[in-house]
Amino acid sequence: MESKRYQEWLGKFDKLPESTQQVIAESLLGRSLELYIDPTEKCNFRCVYCYESFLHGRMKPEVIERVKLFILRRSAGIGRLYINWFGGEPLTALPVVEDISAWANNQCERSNIELIGGMTTNGYNLNRALLDKLVGLNIRNYQISLDGDASYHDQVRRRADGAGTFNTIWTNLNEAAATNLRFRIIIRVHLRKSNFDSVSQLLEKIDNSFGKDDRFIVGLHPLEDLGGEGVKSVDVLDHKTFDIWSEQLKNRPSARSAVKNMREEMIPMPGQEACGFSVCYACKNNAFHIRSDGRIGKCTVALDKDYNVVGRLADDGTLILDQKKSSKWTAGLLTLNRQDLSCPLSKGDGYFKA
Repeated sequence: MESKRYQEWLGKFDKLPESTQQVIAESLLGRSLELYIDPTEKCNFRCVYCYESFLHGRMKPEVIERVKLFILRRSAGIGRLYINWFGGEPLTALPVVEDISAWANNQCERSNIELIGGMTTNGYNLNRALLDKLVGLNIRNYQISLDGDASYHDQVRRRADGAGTFNTIWTNLNEAAATNLRFRIIIRVHLRKSNFDSVSQLLEKIDNSFGKDDRFIVGLHPLEDLGGEGVKSVDVLDHKTFDIWSEQLKNRPSARSAVKNMREEMIPMPGQEACGFSVCYACKNNAFHIRSDGRIGKCTVALDKDYNVVGRLADDGTLILDQKKSSKWTAGLLTLNRQDLSCPLSKGDGYFKA
C-alpha cells in the first residue's frame, strides 16, 4: 500500500514544473532553513487595512537566546539559511535584528552556510545610514509597500499619530538608489478601486527614479481583506478587475521599467529560482514563523488563529511542535495539489479545525 501511494505521489511530482520540484525537494530533504522572525509585533504605522493587533512587543533577551540556539540546532547539514524579518515593523526593534543577524552571520561563516537575509518593512526608518548597516549584516532584500502617489498613499498608510508617510519613504528609496550598495528592493504597489490614476502616476515617478536600476523590482498587488475591521473602510478590488488593470499598467506606452503582477507572477526569494507556480512558505516543513514571544506559527497572516500556533521554542532551543497542527499546513507536500501548495490558508477555518 505504501509503495503504491509513493508511486502515485511520484507520478504527480514528475508532472510538476522542474522549478516547483526543486522547491519541494529542498523542503523535504532539509537542505535549507527558512525563518520569518518578528523582533516585535508593535508598529509605528496604523495602516487602516492592517490585520494585526499589535499585542506583543519587542522580543525579550531570553527569547533571542532561544532563537539562536534553535538556529544552532537546525543548522547541521544545511547549505542555506534564510532569515526574513517581519513584524510589526522590524526596524522599530533594531537591536533585536542586529543581535540575531550578527550572531547568525558568524555561525554561518563558521559552518560554511550561505546566509540570505530579507525584511518586510514599511520603509519609514530605512534611511541611507541604516541601509548601509543592514546590508553589512547580510540583509540585502526588502519589500516596501506603496498605495499610490502621496495623496492616496497617505490616506491609508499612516503613522500611529495619523501623519502621512509617503514623502519619508520616497526620500529613503531615492537615497538607496544613490548608493553603490548591493541590495534588492521589491516595491509592492497596492491597487484598489479608486487609485488607478494615482498608481499610474506613481509608476511614472518610479520609472524616472529607478527605471534603469535593476536593484528595484516593481510589483502590483490587489489590496485584499486579510482580516480586521479597518479594511472594511477601504475599496478592495476584485481579482478579475485587478488583472485587467494590472495588464494596462504594465503595458502603458510610457513604461520604462518592468512591472510584475504579483498575484500571477512569483518574485522568487534570492537564491531560489522562479517557481513554476508558487509554493507558500507556510506549506514547507523547513519554514517557521517565530513570533516575538517565542511561539511558532506557519503563516504570517493568520496571527490570531489558534490553529496557526503550531509550537514554541524551549529554553535550550528545542522546537516543541504540535505535529497534528503542523501537518495541516504542510499537507500540500503530500497531495501536491496547487491550492494546498500555494496557500494552505485559502482552505478556510473549517479545514484546520476538522
